Amino acid sequence: MHKNLNDLEKAANEIYLNANKKYKRVRYTFVSLSLLSLIISALSIILNLFAIRFNIYPVQLMALFVAIAVITVVVTFIVSIQSFFNISNEKSKLELEISKNEETIHIIKSEHELSKEEFDERVDRI
Repeated sequence: MHKNLNDLEKAANEIYLNANKKYKRVRYTFVSLSLLSLIISALSIILNLFAIRFNIYPVQLMALFVAIAVITVVVTFIVSIQSFFNISNEKSKLELEISKNEETIHIIKSEHELSKEEFDERVDRI
C-alpha cells in the first residue's frame, strides 16, 4: 500500500510541477500581451496629440486629428475593460480548478481507493 501511495504521490507531484510551469508561462504571456496592448493604445493617443500640436495645416486637418484622438481614447478604454474582464475570468477559472484539486487531494489523503480511471480523469482536468 505504501509503495502505491508513494508512486501516486510522485506522479501527482510531477503533474503539479508541469502544470505549474505551463500556468506560469501562459499567465506571464497573457499579462504581458494585455499590458502591451494598453501601452500601445496609450502611445497612440500621445502620438495623436503630437500630430495635433505640430500640424502644419491646423484649420484643414484639426477635425480629423481630433476624431482620430477620440476614437483612440475609446479603443484604449475598451481594451482596458477587456483586459480587466479577461483577468477576472481567468481568476474565477483558477479558483474553480483549485477547489477541484483540493477535493482530489482530500480524497487521496483520506486513503480512499481511487481507480486508475478516476485518478486519470481528475488529473486530466489540470
